[in-house]
Amino acid sequence: MEAHPFFAEILKIVDDMISKGTPRDQVMRSFGFAVNDEVKAEIERIPHAVFRATLSRNILRQMIMRPSRKRTTKIDSIEQIAGIIQGAKNILVLTGAGVSTSCGIPDFRSKQGVYSIVGADDRLGRPEDLFHIKFFKRNVRPFYEFAKKLWPGKHKPSPCHRFIRELERRGKLLRKYVDTHGLRADFFLGGQNPRRRRTKER
Repeated sequence: MEAHPFFAEILKIVDDMISKGTPRDQVMRSFGFAVNDEVKAEIERIPHAVFRATLSRNILRQMIMRPSRKRTTKIDSIEQIAGIIQGAKNILVLTGAGVSTSCGIPDFRSKQGVYSIVGADDRLGRPEDLFHIKFFKRNVRPFYEFAKKLWPGKHKPSPCHRFIRELERRGKLLRKYVDTHGLRADFFLGGQNPRRRRTKER
């Protein structure tokens, strides 16, 4: 089971939740495991290494063995979508750089994207070098000059950012996954921490 390509990724997710102070019983519930008082007391006595490995193996086993949920096909109105969201408890959001373009923050590969903007910089061998750690260690100026243009306060959140923030505020946002550019955009826009699981104040 540990040799499965997803096992290491699951471990990272579990570690991330625990490092942010999420109680063990909440970590288990977020992955669909039922936890009563007896189980809660038992898992608190288990060493961390044993807990994370055992839980990760069980999550992976569920992923492999659990049949896929039946896809909902009869959705033909905004009202239906709103009803589904209202009734949901654990919403997973996946976004890319495109959710920030309406705020004036460029994506990567469009004609007005980051790579086109920095392509004329002769300090870069190729546009992708702007985000490459080896280049950054040699010359930090191109990255910081570009990052300054995206500094907090220069851009306003888009409706998409506000929607995700509202999910978080209502306690419905389980987790948000973004590409690295989207992660930076949310930070600069003053949005929620996309790597953090929802907490009680949401």
